[in-house]
Amino acid sequence: MLPLKRIHFIGIGGVGMSAVAWVILKKRIPISGSDVQPNIQTARLEKEGVPVYYGHSPENVKDAGLIVVSSAIHEDNPELVQARNLKIPIWHRSDMLEEILSEGESITVAGTHGKTSTASMAALVLERAGLDPTFIIGGDLNELGGNARLGAGKYIVAEADESDGTFLSYHPQYAIVTNVEPDHLDFYKTADNVKNAFQKHLSNVCDKGCAILCADDPGLLSILEKDLKCQVLFYSARFMTADFFAGEINLHANGSAFTVFKERQELGQVRLSVPGRHNIINALSVIALGDKLGLSLEQMTPALREFKGAKRRFQLKGTYDGITVIDDYAHHPTEVATTLAGAIALRESKKGRIIAIFQPHRYTRTRDFHNEFAGAFKDADVVIITDIYPAGEKPISGVSGRMIYDGLVRNNHPNPIYVSNMDDICNTLISLIVPGDVIFTMGAGNIWKVGDRLLQRLTLAQPV
Repeated sequence: MLPLKRIHFIGIGGVGMSAVAWVILKKRIPISGSDVQPNIQTARLEKEGVPVYYGHSPENVKDAGLIVVSSAIHEDNPELVQARNLKIPIWHRSDMLEEILSEGESITVAGTHGKTSTASMAALVLERAGLDPTFIIGGDLNELGGNARLGAGKYIVAEADESDGTFLSYHPQYAIVTNVEPDHLDFYKTADNVKNAFQKHLSNVCDKGCAILCADDPGLLSILEKDLKCQVLFYSARFMTADFFAGEINLHANGSAFTVFKERQELGQVRLSVPGRHNIINALSVIALGDKLGLSLEQMTPALREFKGAKRRFQLKGTYDGITVIDDYAHHPTEVATTLAGAIALRESKKGRIIAIFQPHRYTRTRDFHNEFAGAFKDADVVIITDIYPAGEKPISGVSGRMIYDGLVRNNHPNPIYVSNMDDICNTLISLIVPGDVIFTMGAGNIWKVGDRLLQRLTLAQPV
């Protein structure tokens, strides 16, 4: 039971924290928050009258009835220390999300990749079908104007983030799992621990619920060693024997078309406005979910076609004089390779080159996957590597973006470039881009700023 007294969110500007805070606010429970600096999420909350404090001070938790923190908040945070001194109850963000999920029929989307896009598609499909869902997502859903909303319907769609293991708190009625790969080894330490966590997540699905799983992913299939208590539905773009199959696939520069089969019976055709085979697979999981909830394919297809992607997921930032700038959150080798593969049709239509600008995210991920990153850029004609976005991590001796660049050189990539200072990338780009080029800024940090600066430079036609 949530207190009616003020709930204070430490780190309220985080995309996950702000989403949970938004839903609590709309339940008419007073909230406040603090963070290091303003951002889009804090501005949105402040516009609704939420007090947001910049900088962390013990005074900020005074008279709060409950404190909410995420794994990003350190134990010595002055507000957290003061809350303990005052014996104010402290919840993790996952505890609050589980409280919200318990109030309806919960739908979680988990997986190493594709969570945000898939959860966003699911929320939009349910919304356009008139089911008025609550949703809490790790990125802004452009069509619905934010990363969270409190709906009046019974369904609650949430992204289940595996990065710190807290997704094991959830007991969903419906669980989509997109894939399972080693990641977040700073927390899990081994690939087996990652697999064990996803195995436990699936065992937490309610007995009368349903797990919706991608049959195309070897990592996911490898954890299904024992029968689950819940119903299991498989979706696939490779195996017609899956419960839901995407066939007759046609990829093009700005989207795709495919035919949906359920138990080998044709249901109809779907058109997407987001490119790439991976988005077909994401959409198929949502179609399987909607079918389970009683929606027809005809009810789902308009929303699937309307979906233009979540923020920072293959997001078109702008075009100028035949040059296209796209931003993507890809920060794992598989995500990088998948995003660039999805751009091939776009490159062919533009008759230019794919130029990938990659900012590694975290020292630990760079250390653990630098060889895999070096092999992930085969579909890029030019690759610019910059230095690491630390995301709060301390530097590790010998670990830098140059490790990935050196790997590209060893792999004989034709055009690798290392620019250690992100602020210098625009000058490098101006010297080499030509009409027809498609430029990708990639990473989970602040690399998106490069695309914005480049478009501004091109538009203003400032000399180098």
